[in-house]
Amino acid sequence: MIHITKHNDGTKMEGIQSISSSVWLNPICKKRSKCPGSVCEKCFAEKLLGYRKTLAVCLEKNYEELNDHLFSRDEAASVVVTSILGRIESFGDVATVMQARNYIRIMNANYDVSWGIWSKNLGIWVAAFHLDGKPKNCTFVLSSPELNEIAEVPEWAKEYVDHVFTVWDRKEYDLRFKGDNVTECAGIRCMTCKKCYKKGTSFYINERLR
Repeated sequence: MIHITKHNDGTKMEGIQSISSSVWLNPICKKRSKCPGSVCEKCFAEKLLGYRKTLAVCLEKNYEELNDHLFSRDEAASVVVTSILGRIESFGDVATVMQARNYIRIMNANYDVSWGIWSKNLGIWVAAFHLDGKPKNCTFVLSSPELNEIAEVPEWAKEYVDHVFTVWDRKEYDLRFKGDNVTECAGIRCMTCKKCYKKGTSFYINERLR
């Protein structure tokens, strides 16, 4: 059984359900967390799982199940998300093409949910989309791996990427983004903003490091 996270009232993701896996088991996450200057060096999920023991166990089980085998239609349909918006990987990232393909099957099974995918592992997702197609009910958000540096979208991936999300430290953010130039993820509730979950809104979305 895949664990679905229901985010608490008063948080940025209030009212949204997400499916995630453990950064502790993901070899890509482990490697990136040791890169100086990277967003992953300041990984909040790694710290969060240190004191939310029950969640840590659930996400470890998710990682194992999602990477064990390709889900059947019935297995994907058994993962039921009841919120209007759903998020893939609110605490980590995909590790394998199989995991991404299982997420695709879950999103297709929950066709009445608007999904947002956040990932730095673009190649894994593009490989999965080539095999199974990109669900019509999702947006793909490429997360810039480096702090203060907007990720470039390669030609081979442009048809799949709906937004690029970049985190900036306070100094750089204040220098670059002022007034009307700001397209900010400002800690507003995602259910209120919804920019990342819609196609055709601002392509580049920026957030100040908190």
